[in-house]
Amino acid sequence: MAEVPFQPTDAAGLHADPAGVLERYWPGCTRLFDDRGLDLEELLWGRPIWPIDKAKRVLGYRPGHNFAEFLTALRAGDIGYYPFANLPWWGV
Repeated sequence: MAEVPFQPTDAAGLHADPAGVLERYWPGCTRLFDDRGLDLEELLWGRPIWPIDKAKRVLGYRPGHNFAEFLTALRAGDIGYYPFANLPWWGV
């Protein structure tokens, strides 16, 4: 699971207006998706908020891929960072 800044109050928004929630945390991301021909609905395969704080604290878990890094790679055209982005069953 990736580390995300979502709060419990974002849960309803992720279902009703996921683009609005993403834009609040990562301004310009939906335009980037449009520019790269990515469909937000295909990228979002699930909308639950899974806190990873306990896994980080107890297990020392550190996610290898996060959404902010995905956006950085997408802006740079680095498809090697997230090679599954164009597959319809893969999500963010």
